[in-house]
Amino acid sequence: MAGFTPISWPTESQVTLAKVAWDSSYRDVVRFASPEAREAYFASKATESVTIDHTTYLKPNEPIMINTPYSKAYTYNYCVVKNPQLPVPGEVTPPALFYFITSVAYVAPNTTALTVELDCWQTYCFDICFGNCFVERGHVAIQAERNTTGADYQQLTPRTAQRYLTAAEGLDVGNEYLVAQMEHFDLSNVRQGKNGGFRVIIMSTTDLAADWGTKDNPHLKTADGQKTDGLIGGCNVYALSTINFENFMSRIAEAPWVAKGIISISAFPSTLLTDGPEVSLNGTPAHFLGETPDQGIYWTSRNVWWCLGNGVPDRYKGLRKFFTWPYSVIELNAFNGSSVLLKPELLLQNTIALKNIACAAPPHMKVGFYPDGYGEAQTSGTLGPVQYSYYTMDIEDAPKTNGIIPSFYTDVAVWFQNMPQFSLVNDGFLAYMASTAHTREYQYNSAGWGQEKSIAGTELSFDQAKATLANNQANQDISNIATVAHAGVNGISSLLSGNVGGAIQGTIGTGIDLVAGNMQFQNNQALQSGFATQNAELAKWAARGDYQTQIAGINATVQDAALTQPSTVGQAGGDGFNLANGLFGVSIRYRTCDANHVTIIGEYWLRYGYAVRQFMTPPNDLQCMSNFTYWKMAETYLTCASADEGAKDVIRGIFEKGVTVWANPDNIGRIDIADNTPLPGIPY
Repeated sequence: MAGFTPISWPTESQVTLAKVAWDSSYRDVVRFASPEAREAYFASKATESVTIDHTTYLKPNEPIMINTPYSKAYTYNYCVVKNPQLPVPGEVTPPALFYFITSVAYVAPNTTALTVELDCWQTYCFDICFGNCFVERGHVAIQAERNTTGADYQQLTPRTAQRYLTAAEGLDVGNEYLVAQMEHFDLSNVRQGKNGGFRVIIMSTTDLAADWGTKDNPHLKTADGQKTDGLIGGCNVYALSTINFENFMSRIAEAPWVAKGIISISAFPSTLLTDGPEVSLNGTPAHFLGETPDQGIYWTSRNVWWCLGNGVPDRYKGLRKFFTWPYSVIELNAFNGSSVLLKPELLLQNTIALKNIACAAPPHMKVGFYPDGYGEAQTSGTLGPVQYSYYTMDIEDAPKTNGIIPSFYTDVAVWFQNMPQFSLVNDGFLAYMASTAHTREYQYNSAGWGQEKSIAGTELSFDQAKATLANNQANQDISNIATVAHAGVNGISSLLSGNVGGAIQGTIGTGIDLVAGNMQFQNNQALQSGFATQNAELAKWAARGDYQTQIAGINATVQDAALTQPSTVGQAGGDGFNLANGLFGVSIRYRTCDANHVTIIGEYWLRYGYAVRQFMTPPNDLQCMSNFTYWKMAETYLTCASADEGAKDVIRGIFEKGVTVWANPDNIGRIDIADNTPLPGIPY
């Protein structure tokens, strides 16, 4: 008998016509669980069957004749051919041949012409073994990821995501990512038993811990410098609580000569700062600025997949590629104009663990937060940190040590480097009064000394004038004695007793001249005495006026200084707006595609799976999912004992153009494509 081959049907071959849900385009194929299951399926579909009574050869593009009316035959699109005399011992023949009916033509009332095309897949599918094929895309990636992670999408791990979910798809993700969930922590929050809020950091060229003195006797001491957070500077840096800073402001307002040395006043988060040695700023409790040691994990997020899942409808939550870049992104935002975008699959674990790094020494204030281990390669387990030692400017101390996990480290940090800065109003009048206190004291003393000196000189001149008058009187008395002596003894005795009149009685002629002379002398004496008194009073009046004028000049400078405009110390600036509005912290935004693009991409993945681009050996039944599995290969290696090379090429073409393998033909085109769950097993 002629061989039973795809191009020849021997006598008594049985042709069964059927209706199937797949076609010769091979977009969909069926892989039955076994040949018996396939036979049972077609047996259930057998509604029209004819027997070939002679050997029939199938020539390309030529029809075959069957004894079936056209009215029945044209409704079928498939046929199965079997021969009850097969198999023949020693021959390799397929148990059945499967054909697509490509056209039906009327020949006679009981004769119909069929043009058929061999269904290479259904004919040889149980004889084929796949080798190591290069798979471009398919549901195999969904199966591998799901069976690695588990049923709950929140159990996805970054390592699994990196292994199966990062192949680029080239799909449009829309113009903007929407916020599915957000977390936030503020740097003013209490942490690890530390005080919340902020410390006020004051840098000064003056020693604020020294005695300030008073405005009448001010004291000023230059800062002696200090080591601050590993840095050395000539200024002193102090840290105060906000309550103590208020007290400090009221006290320093009375000592502007000290406040003028303040260079900067800044705010710094208390939770990141340790206290240095305690110090008193003229009665205000404070500390020298302490250190900002890195304290491990500062903040830990919720489960990132749960947060991202809020932006993905339940229908697509099983498509965990939605939780990876570029379909989802995690944004770290410090509300300072710049943000950092994180790819979820590059995290170290299912949460974001933020570490901090900081420096509090002005003007180098800077705080950063970065995700621990982000970007660490995880192919061989968690890598150990790179340990190293380093010196700060405290070179006399032992070196410090640091350990950095091999990751992106601070390249993906958000930074706070524009800390809120404040200024103090300095009383210019009080500062002037204090800065000129000793000068004014000198000026007052000088004016008083000038007055005393001038009055003392006046008194001396007046006393000398009086002495001159007394001397003149004494000389006049001696002259009178001499005159009377020439006139007689009696007159002398009278003059000696002070009786000029008696002396005159003795010598009338001489007495008249003497009396006249003495009267002129007395008039001159009185005149000179009056001049002396007037000159002394004038000099004293002038001295008092000069003193008052000098005092008025000194007081005028004080009065003018009262209008001196207040000055400021420190400087205003920084992110005071953020501090005032509760935005001095880090927001973690979990962002996903918009709903439209999630639907577009999700439906595509449900139907065609993910990009794979790896070599693997597919499972023999090609089933990765419960209902259907899509495969698209770039290279397909086959071994087949019964198919010729032409049939093999057809099968290769089927998989290299892309094909969906169905477990149940009745589901083709009828079920919801989301009704498809991964089967056990991890093929790659």
